[in-house]
Amino acid sequence: DMKLKMKMLAMAANVCALGWVTSEAAESHDLTVEPGGMTPHQAQAKIRAAKTAGDKGMWTVRVRPGCYVLPETLAFTPADSGTPQAPVRWIGEGEKCIFSGGEPLKGWKDEGGGVWSAAVPQGKGGRPVYFEQLWVNGRRAERARLPNTGHWTIKQPSCKEVKDGNGGSRYVESLTLGVKDAALLGKVPADELAYVQMCVVHKWSFARRILRGFDAEKFVVTVHSPAPWVGGWQNWNAHETLVCFENVRSAFDAPGEWFFDVKAGRVLYRPLDGERMSEATVLAPTSKLSKLVEVKGNPGKGEYVHDIVFSGLA
Repeated sequence: DMKLKMKMLAMAANVCALGWVTSEAAESHDLTVEPGGMTPHQAQAKIRAAKTAGDKGMWTVRVRPGCYVLPETLAFTPADSGTPQAPVRWIGEGEKCIFSGGEPLKGWKDEGGGVWSAAVPQGKGGRPVYFEQLWVNGRRAERARLPNTGHWTIKQPSCKEVKDGNGGSRYVESLTLGVKDAALLGKVPADELAYVQMCVVHKWSFARRILRGFDAEKFVVTVHSPAPWVGGWQNWNAHETLVCFENVRSAFDAPGEWFFDVKAGRVLYRPLDGERMSEATVLAPTSKLSKLVEVKGNPGKGEYVHDIVFSGLA
């Protein structure tokens, strides 16, 4: 009857459509990145090698939960591109699929008095790695800071050019602090000055300056600027400029703070209530890379990176 014929025609149409999709659809490949198994770089290399050999398939990299510390930047080039019909997909499965530029700090030792310490990692040539961030159980810890909260106002800021005798110039910035707590800066030994930073909030801008000197009698701070003050908005002033200081040993006094102890070659940390350093995950920026992920084409030659999808990754 008519209903049966219509149903058979519909089935035939579906079969034809299904056959067309099957013949035209790209082959699908799956890879799994997981802790202790395939790494993100290994998955990328496998896909790139297949594409170089002429593969036109769709690739899906399934990233299992875990923290993947990248030994080098995960760089994507035109050779890694997919197509609209066959994209390359990087899919995080579950929570906390993390690509990290952090290096785990282990071997924490109880120093007493609420302070724990770990050795500073070694970089090229056995030199200690310097860093300015510490992450404890996913929280960015506060570096030993003056003041503990907020900022200080300043007085009499200036920027002067100083000739170096070789035809070059440097620019010396100075300012006066008007708070008694600033006396703690006078306790910074000369060999630790280079590890103290003045953080400057000025209008909409933010700057970090290495502390070059502090006059404990006049409360005058001296730092160096990479450039002169050439515009009105650049000039620090008493009503639009705030400062604080980081990595000050004498200010290492609050739970949740850390201090980079260059003399001992150790990182000092005061745990928050309830934090157990034997179980904590502590990460510091690695010296091996400055970028986690880079997408790099060559627009001048019409070479682009395209049809790569990222989802569920942190």
